[in-house]
Amino acid sequence: MGARVIIKVLRDEAPVRTMLLSHRLADELGLRAGTTRLRVGQSEACAQIELSKQDSRPQRLFLSSDLIDSLYVSPEDCLYMWWDKNYSSLRLGPVLGIMGSRRTNTGGVFGQTTEIIRDCVRLARRRGMLAYAFSPRDIDWVSKSVRGWVWTGAVPKRMRCPLPDIVYDRVASRRSETSTRMTTAKENLLQISNLQYYNRVFLNKWDVHKMLESYPELKKHLPPTQELVNSKILETYLKKYPVVFVKPTQGSLGAGILRVARSSKGFAYRLTRLDHPDYRGRASTVAGMVRVAERLLRQDQYIVQRGLSLAHLNGGPFDIRVLLQKSTRNHWTVQSMVARVAQPGNVISNLADGGQIINPRRAIAAVFGPSIKPSLMTLRIRRIAKAAALAIEKEIEYEFAEVGIDLAVDINAKIWIIEANSRPGRQTNEAGQRRVSMSVVRLVRFLRSRGLQ
Repeated sequence: MGARVIIKVLRDEAPVRTMLLSHRLADELGLRAGTTRLRVGQSEACAQIELSKQDSRPQRLFLSSDLIDSLYVSPEDCLYMWWDKNYSSLRLGPVLGIMGSRRTNTGGVFGQTTEIIRDCVRLARRRGMLAYAFSPRDIDWVSKSVRGWVWTGAVPKRMRCPLPDIVYDRVASRRSETSTRMTTAKENLLQISNLQYYNRVFLNKWDVHKMLESYPELKKHLPPTQELVNSKILETYLKKYPVVFVKPTQGSLGAGILRVARSSKGFAYRLTRLDHPDYRGRASTVAGMVRVAERLLRQDQYIVQRGLSLAHLNGGPFDIRVLLQKSTRNHWTVQSMVARVAQPGNVISNLADGGQIINPRRAIAAVFGPSIKPSLMTLRIRRIAKAAALAIEKEIEYEFAEVGIDLAVDINAKIWIIEANSRPGRQTNEAGQRRVSMSVVRLVRFLRSRGLQ
């Protein structure tokens, strides 16, 4: 049991390490006058509780200025306060830190993830959490504090905050994630015994395939796939299948994918490129196509995958993004499903590449007509996506607050698992109709529930 309080500063002549609260609030929390431990995130101080007969709504918690400074809270913060039996301390928060990678050459502080980070911070603070966004460069390990980014209006401001109880990772790029500064910060955060860290890694396509392949009920939904460790594997796939995809295992946003289609004159290929037109060409023989692939593919690790005969809508293939999130009971639930329709002739359906979103039931009905019942098809898709999320979290042994599973339906109405994303974007119809999307509401609700454990 707890209560929401507004932080106020005690008068300057107040004794050090003093907190003043009303008798009513003390009774609600089971507190008495005396000494207690006060904890905010990873900051802690001993405080002397004094009781006041004055009551107010909303409840106010008066702290001496030295407590405010040592706990890194701010006057007028509206925080949840509760007695934590696990730590035998009075706690404020919980404290949520959203990890991002700072950008100086884009419109937002955290680049393309600024919007979701901002919405999470704003909503979490409205829910009584001490929430902020940060990057590794914002952490002061000596003082155990963070110069966090907080949105109270349109423009973010910097505030000194305690190290968090919960970290939600929204680092935008794999390059940022593997930087020395980022890896060092994560290692240090993960050494904090009572800190909970969610969505700490990007997913590797080959690792995910191997995980899911070990589950018979999921293996049948995976297209034939191998790690591309030598040219012989690519040669075998080119001879065996009419369409082949070569994908970077660490790729994102559909960039760097090579599609090869057999034709009467050999092979036609197309390489997707971020912020540039796709690179196209032809090769007359298998050996020639292998040489082209070796020249074009420059990353360290790739998978080669059989191309699927996907169902098309309005001239373009479509896939289905299922966003799964944890409930407050720590169970996976389907938050949203959208069909993403690629532009005619495009290899990928990403919105950044001109794709469009549509209700998946409408897409299935438009493609298959009365031969397939959309409600049953979408129910099967939900079940497969949920099973995939459960398997990934179990095998990888890291905790996730949410995950995106991309699936597709072929011309024979068979469902295939295409990809899993540990930091999914918001691609729902409802997001544009609300001030804050329901996916953000449920995400913050889950993270808050973890911090109150």
